[in-house]
Amino acid sequence: MVSSINPILGSGTGVSSLLTAAGGASSVTGLLYSAGGSGSALFAAITPTGGSVTDSALNNQQIQLQKNNILTQASARLDYILSGQLEAKSDWEKIGAYYTKTGQPFILELNSRGQIQASGQADPASDLSRFSPQEQAKLLEATDQLSVVMSKVEANTKNNKLIDNLEGSTVLLDALSLGTTPKSDWERQALNLMQTKTPFRMILNSAGELAVQDQTKATFSDYPPFQRNLLLKAAATIRTAIQTGVGYNPSAPGNQYQLDAKQYADAGQNFYLDIDPVHNTIIAKKNLSSNVVPSFLRQPPYADVGDDASWKEDAIAFQKAGRAFHLDISNSGQITAKENTAVNLVNYTRPRYGLSTTAPAILSLLA
Repeated sequence: MVSSINPILGSGTGVSSLLTAAGGASSVTGLLYSAGGSGSALFAAITPTGGSVTDSALNNQQIQLQKNNILTQASARLDYILSGQLEAKSDWEKIGAYYTKTGQPFILELNSRGQIQASGQADPASDLSRFSPQEQAKLLEATDQLSVVMSKVEANTKNNKLIDNLEGSTVLLDALSLGTTPKSDWERQALNLMQTKTPFRMILNSAGELAVQDQTKATFSDYPPFQRNLLLKAAATIRTAIQTGVGYNPSAPGNQYQLDAKQYADAGQNFYLDIDPVHNTIIAKKNLSSNVVPSFLRQPPYADVGDDASWKEDAIAFQKAGRAFHLDISNSGQITAKENTAVNLVNYTRPRYGLSTTAPAILSLLA
């Protein structure tokens, strides 16, 4: 449980302070900082001279428990950082947060100096020695595939953000019409156009930012010639027709848009001119969430990203939820994506083949 963990450890947290917080003995602390830092040499170093095999096994279990406590504390601290409750300060914290945000698989482990580090599995220097050569090749291929998947996820995320921005702009337009003070340049421009009863559309500029298109200055180049000419004429005369009555004749065939535009304008609301595709006539519309998004944005760039493998879907889910994860290989040889929980991290650090007799007892403490 999180309550049994002290996640508010110093930014430069190493094994010494972590073991102290976890109740670790100073001899173990010193040993974890010694050369080698782990493995059989570490266990042999704490075995008393002339000690029995039982004594050695107990000492081995003790040191493993201390290492597990460190990973538990590190995993909990990273959770606090990812949830925004703590600020990332040390290198491993910043790297772990970056890997999580970008959807890159990584693990938390102790380096040869007994310090926590975040190791990206796609890094050429990543230690994959727990896997067979064939498994290593399979895992590296999976990290390459995941890199492509996450780039597609990022493209979809950006596309969705553009949609959200456009749809959200219509809410701000309504707020402006009710007297809210404009904050951005486009809001100030939109308010001015509403006050002067000028038709405009909410669009995205070349940088993907919200912008206002004053239709009295638009070229309507994305319409066919006949429709373009209709829109150019209507946009050039609608403001004068509404403000002065000159040319205002809503009862004339094809002029219903003048009445609709005037009603929007008199209510202090926004409006823009468009083409009714059925009757090929001008219509007046309000900028709404249902019509401000271009059709090409409605379809994500990659609709089927990651659906060819369950581990990819799991990795995408972790990334979207802001959860750290790593890739592993199941006993049946399948790639899996696992969250970086304390239990999963401990599982990852144990030998893949030839599980020690102390491991089940160790793992049960973290279950």
